[in-house]
Amino acid sequence: MVYSISGELKGNARIIILDEEDWSVEYTAIFPGTGSYEVTSIGPSTKVIIAKAEGGSNDGTSYAYGGIEPVETLSGTTIWGWGENSNANLGIGNNIDKSSPVQIGTGSEWDKIICGPNSSAAIRDDGTLWTWGNNSNGQLGLGHRSTRYSPSQVGSDTDWVEIGKGAFATYAIRSDGTLWSFGGNPFGQLGHGGTTSVSSPVQVGTDTNWSNVAGGQYNAMAVKTDGTLWGCGYNARGELGLGHRSNRYYFTKVGSLTDWSKVRCGYAYISAAIKTDGTLWAWGEGSGGQLGDLNRVDRSSPVQVAGGHTWSEFDVGPSHMLAVRNDGTLWGWGNNQYGKTGVGYVSSPVQIGSDTNWQKVAASRYSSYALKTNGTLWAWGYNTNGELGFKDIEVRSSPIQLGSLTTWSDVESHMHHVIAKKEH
Repeated sequence: MVYSISGELKGNARIIILDEEDWSVEYTAIFPGTGSYEVTSIGPSTKVIIAKAEGGSNDGTSYAYGGIEPVETLSGTTIWGWGENSNANLGIGNNIDKSSPVQIGTGSEWDKIICGPNSSAAIRDDGTLWTWGNNSNGQLGLGHRSTRYSPSQVGSDTDWVEIGKGAFATYAIRSDGTLWSFGGNPFGQLGHGGTTSVSSPVQVGTDTNWSNVAGGQYNAMAVKTDGTLWGCGYNARGELGLGHRSNRYYFTKVGSLTDWSKVRCGYAYISAAIKTDGTLWAWGEGSGGQLGDLNRVDRSSPVQVAGGHTWSEFDVGPSHMLAVRNDGTLWGWGNNQYGKTGVGYVSSPVQIGSDTNWQKVAASRYSSYALKTNGTLWAWGYNTNGELGFKDIEVRSSPIQLGSLTTWSDVESHMHHVIAKKEH
């Protein structure tokens, strides 16, 4: 971030940049004389607080007057994180929780983002794959199991196009349609066969027509370009959608339909997918009404979310779901602990508010997030780790806008932390 220091700086002006949250000194520099200066901070969460004149003709008692304003110089897309950070899952160089957005890494060429419970991943515009956070199961794909506090590149390939994140595993698709996975594998969720964990990307089978992939707690789901749906891993609650509850160590096709479009998995035992006709389907654990089929029972095969609506976006938490209809309205259902559904404890979709300009949602463990078409970001639910981004730990039971920015373009959340994209 570049800050423009204007006004009369008498003597030697000491420019001190402090962290916004803990007020520790991030950067200090001395600029002699009178004039306008630019200061580049070393931390993305910092701002100029003090411009104090020291020495020179005014014996160190005067302060600079005039404006001290941040000047945004980036173009492209940056990524930001906030919330719980004990596993370095925010990628900001430390493991300190943050209750407001902090920039992740450097540069402004980020494309795709995804969160796991204790690690995260992203793809840059140049097709490179980056990961950070906890790596105890090799889920960062770096060939070792050491934690990374900031984004680290996975290999040197430049053809990654899609990513999915499980609790202890990561999934990625290349531009040639091949699917790769790495990390923990106790229930066969990597899809390689068996239960051997790996710390570098390994190709899943030989197929070259994968288009979308998602990871759950111990399972994974994926869609091929032919519209077929596939699952592997843990299946005790029917979260693979195969009509039974036996684990699968290879990706196994779900039914015979060829009209699946996009799939997501929750951190627990639930999966959901949207079809090309816009209908939304869910399966797995349903005790909290999170399947949206008017019941609170588990399902081992896909069931349609009630209401007969057509949907454009959706996301799955462990016990609730959020979705956007084609008319831009926002809907929630499932367990309402900490107000995360925004509409109460319901087992079928209920509209949240009356706005018709919603475009993207993220359902976390106890909190929720949504983007509007005007680039504003909204949050509600649990907030003990500052995951709502409001610089406090107060719970909200309905959507509240995060700041005044209108340049947010994507949001992902898992457990108690958030990753979001901002356009410049």
